[in-house]
Order: sequence, then structure tokens, then C-alpha cells
Amino acid sequence: MGEFKAGVGFTNFKVLPFCKPRFSYAHPPALSPDGKTLFFTANIKGGKATTKGGSDIFKVDILDGNTFSEPENLGSKVNSYGKEMFPFIASDNTLYFSSNRPNGFGGYDLYKCKINEDSTYEKAEKLEKPLNSVKDDLSLIMNANNTSGFLSSKRLGGKGDDDIYVFKMK
Repeated sequence: MGEFKAGVGFTNFKVLPFCKPRFSYAHPPALSPDGKTLFFTANIKGGKATTKGGSDIFKVDILDGNTFSEPENLGSKVNSYGKEMFPFIASDNTLYFSSNRPNGFGGYDLYKCKINEDSTYEKAEKLEKPLNSVKDDLSLIMNANNTSGFLSSKRLGGKGDDDIYVFKMK
């Protein structure tokens, strides 16, 4: 585990034990609201955790003594044969993520999926416009009471390549 030392900063970073050579563990990981599960995007191949597309969302349980379960692919209700990226878990246990799966509005679109109490997943559904646009909509985070949030997007009318937008839920 990395640690923070006053006057020095963070030191002693260690790769998590489930990370294997040849695979990419990309995009910011997301922590469940209870702090017991870590969600991340990877391109793991082989075994029960095989990636279905270019990258999928996986999870590991955070166990006692800074140990972790083996990675578990979230399955076909969440993942597609496209690329899933940028997971975020809201306080109501809704998983938000981006995917370039077919039948979207643009290149990458935002999706949501409810995580049930028994750790099963509802089928992911595409968020409607205006949260999604005809361009890439890449990541979303919500405030603690799920009434507002931020998203990054390449939507038309922006100021740069990817821009950050604020929104309120109605």
C-alpha cells in the first residue's frame, strides 16, 4: 500500500496482486459506497473473467488485511462486445459507465445499471439525451444524494476536445 509522508508525499506504491502482466487495467477505478468492492476496467483474457469485448468492467472484493478476491467480470448484463470504460458507483448502488456498444447516440455513450442487494446486476440501459449526445460521452459522477453531477463529453458546442459539464437531475 502506498502511504503519505508529510513533506515527502505519497510513497511505496504497490501494484495490486490481481493485476497480471499483458493486461491493461485502465481508467479510474471506482469504490462502492460501502468501501468493500473495487470496480475497474480491464482487458483480461482467459478463465472465468475473460473480457467479452475490447475492455470490460470487473470487480474485486476488498478483504481483510489489504487482500483482494480474484477479479470477476460483471457479465453480459453490463458488458458488451464493445469497450466499457469509466465505472462510477453512485450512493444508491447504481453503476454508471461509458460504452461504445452498438445502437448508441454517438461513439461512446453513458449507461446505468442497478446493483441489487444480492450483488447481481440489472440489464444496463443507455441514458437519454441530453446526458448523452451524438459525440463521445465518457464519464459521469454524481453527488452524494444523486441530485446533480458532472460528466465529460466531446459534445458539440464545447470549448475543447473533452469538456466537463455540470447537470442537475429533475
